[in-house]
Amino acid sequence: MKAIILAGGEGTRLRPITYEIPKPLFPIKKKPVIEHVVDFLNKYGASEIRIIIGKKQKNDFNNWKRSLKIKLQSKIKFFIENERSGTFGCLRTVKNWIKKDRFIVANGDCLIDFDLNTLIKFHDYYRPIASTPLTKTNTSGNYGIVEMNGNFIKKIKKKYIVAKSEFISGGLYIFEPEIFDYDELSKKFVNIESDILKKLIKDKEIMGIKINKSRFFDCGTIESLEKAIKKW
Repeated sequence: MKAIILAGGEGTRLRPITYEIPKPLFPIKKKPVIEHVVDFLNKYGASEIRIIIGKKQKNDFNNWKRSLKIKLQSKIKFFIENERSGTFGCLRTVKNWIKKDRFIVANGDCLIDFDLNTLIKFHDYYRPIASTPLTKTNTSGNYGIVEMNGNFIKKIKKKYIVAKSEFISGGLYIFEPEIFDYDELSKKFVNIESDILKKLIKDKEIMGIKINKSRFFDCGTIESLEKAIKKW
C-alpha cells in the first residue's frame, strides 16, 4: 500500500527550536520523529512512501534521507508544497501519483504504534472511503474526541483531555482514491479535519476502530515533546 507522510508544517508551537530544525526531524530516542513514522509504515509493508515537505525544508530532509539505509532510501521520495495549502490541500501534489490506489496518510510529527494490520483488515471488510484508528493518547492536550454510531464516526469534537482518558482520532487514515471527490478546488487551503471529515461524516463514509493496545504521542509542543522523549 502507498503511504504519505505530512511533514510540511512550520512548527510554530515549537519556536524557537523550529527556526533551526523542521519539527519532524527533532530526535526522539536519538532518531528523528519522522524516521519512527517511516519505520512504522515500513514494518507493515508500505510499498512506497512519499513525504510532503515545504520548499524551505528541502535541504534538511535530503540530509536526513541520506542517513538512512539504501533499501529504505529507495522507498522514499519527497513532494514539495510550494505554498501552504492545508493537510488535505497538500495532497493535491500527490494525486497523480496515487492514481486509483488506496493509500495511508500519517502525520510526520506524531509518534504512533499499533497493529496497523487491524485497521487494514477493518477497512477491507467495510470498504468506506476513509478509516481511522481510535487510540488513547499519551499526552494531554486538545484532541478530536469521537462520537460513534456503531462503527461509523458520527461527530468529532475538539476538546482538552487528560492523557489516556478517552479515545481520540489518531491522525492516521486509510483513504480510497475517491477521497479526492471531496476536495474543494476553489479553496487554496483545505484541511482534512475541519473540511473533509465533515463531508465524510455526512455521507457515512468514514469509520473508526478502537485500538486498545496502542501508543500515541503528539510531538507538537514543548511539553508533549518532553513527555515523548521520556516515555516513548
